[in-house]
Amino acid sequence: MNVTVTGCVEAVDGVGRVQGIDEVQGMNEVQGMNELRGKNEHDGVDAVLDVRDTDEEWPLLSFPNGLAGFPGAKRFMLVRWGGDDSMFSVMRCLDQELEFVVMPPTEFFPEYAPEIDDDTVAELELSTSDDALVLVMVTIPDEVEHSTANLLGPIVVNRHTRRAAQAVLTEAWSTRQPILISG
Repeated sequence: MNVTVTGCVEAVDGVGRVQGIDEVQGMNEVQGMNELRGKNEHDGVDAVLDVRDTDEEWPLLSFPNGLAGFPGAKRFMLVRWGGDDSMFSVMRCLDQELEFVVMPPTEFFPEYAPEIDDDTVAELELSTSDDALVLVMVTIPDEVEHSTANLLGPIVVNRHTRRAAQAVLTEAWSTRQPILISG
């Protein structure tokens, strides 16, 4: 039983924030990130990374199977990028030196409704599409007008547990779908 994830990201409000993302997003400023990152790099403070019970000011996402091409990248911090009114966030890996810009797809792709496979639904313990937050990775080159989004490999997050996975869709989506970002 595959799940089509529609309505998983609520409407974008007037200033470009995604309503409902704040429960996953946490703080929207970058201050203190280096201190948190330093605490978690190899000193055995794994309890801080328990995404189910954390009271830390940074939302932490757990990818039990890593990301496509990065199987060892399992723990990410989600930090809003570009100010409070930005729809973009940065996923910063705590396991490797990796960062990815992500965004909810609905602002640029309102018809995007990926069908998530049964294995991913079970892995993330999703009961309904409302349990999921969908993000897509964005590539923003020097020439912003050439920015693209990966619609074929969305990031699916269980809003309640913060467990996440990168789904690999079988649908005809693109890994480099052009988006228009006004500079």
